Amino acid sequence: MRRLTATSGLVVLSALCGPGFAAELDLTLGEDSLRGEYVVPIGKEVADNVSTLDLGVWYQEDKNSDGLLAHAGIMIFGDTGAKKANIKAGVGARAVLLDTDPNVNGAALTLGGTVTGRVPDFNRLGGKLWLFYAPDVSAFGDLDSYFEYGVSVDYQLIRQAYVVGGFRQLRAGINDNGKFNIESGGFLGLRLVF
Repeated sequence: MRRLTATSGLVVLSALCGPGFAAELDLTLGEDSLRGEYVVPIGKEVADNVSTLDLGVWYQEDKNSDGLLAHAGIMIFGDTGAKKANIKAGVGARAVLLDTDPNVNGAALTLGGTVTGRVPDFNRLGGKLWLFYAPDVSAFGDLDSYFEYGVSVDYQLIRQAYVVGGFRQLRAGINDNGKFNIESGGFLGLRLVF
């Protein structure tokens, strides 16, 4: 049943894509973690801006605790106007659900953004920066804040596949217990473009 629901969801997301838009699937491995993220453009392109829906799952398993984090977000991407550079920026919101062992459960509505760029005259090489934040007012359950940032570099092996490496930190504030790192470290992975 779970497999049928996931397949149905991907079919619906693919149907939302307009012609000429590309969807991306990012799969990355950290030291003790696995993260998958599916990004699909939705709606019409407006003034060279594209709206995207992204769905992601992060899972960690180590000797001290296990964790599961899921997110769904909407972003608007557009050209930054940088001459002779392919730099795009996106801003939007992301809902995050967190369940870790021992017993930290919560949700947050984050605001944030992403900046991506390709090296001029060698556009097979690129990079990405991202940041999402939720203060106490938009954090629920055991969470009183959520903060995520990362940086990555990618190399286009073939037209539809990239090798990706970088660093990310996921951090949460827990009600009356300070802050803890959900994950902080490097990762390697693949980005597939459909």
